[in-house]
Amino acid sequence: MRRLTCLIFLSAVLMLLIFPLNLPAEEVSSPTLSLHSPDYPPRTPVVGAELTPAYRASPIPPSLASDIASSLEAPVNEEIIAKAEELGRNPIGIYEYVKDSLELELYYGSMKGAVEAMKQGGGNDADLSSLLIALFRAIEVPARYVRGKIELPMEEAMNLIGVEEPQLVMKTLTRAGIPFEPVYRGGELRAVRKEHIWVEIYIPYLPHRGAILDPHLKKE
Repeated sequence: MRRLTCLIFLSAVLMLLIFPLNLPAEEVSSPTLSLHSPDYPPRTPVVGAELTPAYRASPIPPSLASDIASSLEAPVNEEIIAKAEELGRNPIGIYEYVKDSLELELYYGSMKGAVEAMKQGGGNDADLSSLLIALFRAIEVPARYVRGKIELPMEEAMNLIGVEEPQLVMKTLTRAGIPFEPVYRGGELRAVRKEHIWVEIYIPYLPHRGAILDPHLKKE
C-alpha cells in the first residue's frame, strides 16, 4: 500500500513538472473528439476555462458515474478486461504498459480508440489516453480525459518527434493537423505550445487521491 501511494505521488509530481498548471485546461468525461484530417492549416490551440486538478482541490471532488462507464472511445469490453487482468489489475502496471509498450503517433483527435490502439501498438495522445482510461475503468478506477495546452521545450519537442531542427517540429505538427503555437523568448524559438489530451484518475489512497498521467510524453 505504501509503495503504491508513493508511486502515484511520484507520477503526479512528474506530471506537475511536465505540465505548467497555469495553462488552461478542461475536464472531459465523455468527449467528442475530432477526426483526423491531413489537410488542416496551422492553428492556434483553443481550450476552455482554467481548472484545478482534482488532487489539489479541497475537499477532493467525488468521481462521476461517467468516469467509470464504458464509452465509444474507451470501451470496457472483453479485450480490455483481459489485458487489465494480464497486467495484474495494478494501476502502476497499467500506466507503465501504455507508456512503455505503445508507440507515439502524430495525428489530431481520436482516430483509433482504445482497442485499435492496443491492437496496433500505438496511437496519438487521444487514443493512448483512451486506452489508459479503458484499462483503469476495467479495474474500477475512475478515470477521465483532460484537454488543455502543454508547453514543450524545443529540445524535448525535437526528441519527441524525431527531428533535428526547430522548423521541422512546426512543419511536422502542421502536417499532422495538431494545433500549436511557437513560443519565442529573446527573439529565438524556444518551445512549442500544443493542444493535448491526458488523463486524470482517482486512486482511493491517501494522501494523494488524484493523479494526472500522460502516456504520450516518453523519456528516453
